[in-house]
Amino acid sequence: MLIISVIILVPSLISVYGLGRRKQLGWAKISLLIFGPIVDALLVFFLLNWLQLSTINQWVGALSVALLSHVLIQPLLVPQRLVVWRLASQNVLRRKRQAALLLAGLVIASAIITSSLVVGDSLDETVRWEVEVAYDETDLMISGFDLYTGAKVEFSQQIAEDIWQEINTTESLKDKIEGRQYGYSTSVSASSQNGNSNANLAWFARNATVDSEMIWSDIGDKGLRFSHLYEQNINFDETQPSSQAYIAVDTVFAEELEVDVGDLVEVDWFVNEDGKRVRQEGTFQILEIVKNVGQGARGGTRTATMFTDLATSQTLHSLDNKINNVAFSLDDSLTSREQIDPLLEQVEEIINKHIKSSDVGLELTIEESSGALTISSTAGLGRVNGEDVSAFRENLTALSPDSVMMEILQVPLIDVQFDDE
Repeated sequence: MLIISVIILVPSLISVYGLGRRKQLGWAKISLLIFGPIVDALLVFFLLNWLQLSTINQWVGALSVALLSHVLIQPLLVPQRLVVWRLASQNVLRRKRQAALLLAGLVIASAIITSSLVVGDSLDETVRWEVEVAYDETDLMISGFDLYTGAKVEFSQQIAEDIWQEINTTESLKDKIEGRQYGYSTSVSASSQNGNSNANLAWFARNATVDSEMIWSDIGDKGLRFSHLYEQNINFDETQPSSQAYIAVDTVFAEELEVDVGDLVEVDWFVNEDGKRVRQEGTFQILEIVKNVGQGARGGTRTATMFTDLATSQTLHSLDNKINNVAFSLDDSLTSREQIDPLLEQVEEIINKHIKSSDVGLELTIEESSGALTISSTAGLGRVNGEDVSAFRENLTALSPDSVMMEILQVPLIDVQFDDE
């Protein structure tokens, strides 16, 4: 505010100094000429701040009103400026065409500038709102994406629990990381009994026991928790055709498929079996329709989403106690990158301590007869990451100085021809 006042005060003083005959005006009019634009600018600044506009909009709005106030207040208080004002108005009436063109240019230029600022701010606020709503209390998310299969990386829930246990025993972390949550998320397709369908829905599942700690918000606004879904599905048996799992869906899901509480929906999803993506299907009954708030907005405010407890999702996906994401909630006092970055480095060190080669699909095989050590991958297309190969080659002299390294690329044969056969 002080900076705005100084910026407006300087040209106001220069303008008043250039008027001449200041004694005829009196101190009251001079004070109004100097401080009037400042007061108007500050009032507009406070108004735009109350409307939660961006800082640049607050500054542009305040300075624009100050300029307008400075221009309009002088004809009211200074006779010389009133004469100039009347001459200008008469000139506009004499040259209507030029005045109209000038006015149209000013309006168009102002509209372009204003619309660009408004659209930019609206887009920023929309993206920020979507991110804040979707992540709820989540400040740190651990997950991966397999570029070969196009699916999220699955890892043992026990690894995540071991990481959390060490975080709780680390003095510099235990008071700054408030909680964790284990989850599994994927994309599915669904259809209702009335014929409506959607081929791109989000399926989110979270651990019911951890969710009962109440660190994250409810699913929607009716007090639904993942622990409630677990209680409904505790007797679910996928081997029994008559057994049905219960799900909660958001309002977008309900509107697109035109379903209500108690209706049945057919859901198709994919699971990993022997390195392949296999399609599965099942029937679910809707337990609750929730609004896209809290954890109910995990997929965003415009994405159709269904929710189950983690145990049910692991059963249906044949996961064997695996997950594909871990969320951490930090203390609310940590708001800057300078405060969070050191924590991230410590968490990364803990993760590196607990993740083993087998957890990322690397297999070490020793041939006793030749003493050869083979490193292969069971993840994705069975290829070892090029960066890992380069790093191993660079450190080979330190790890095993007398060893020889050979890189092999195995490609499955589709067809072999010999002698035209």
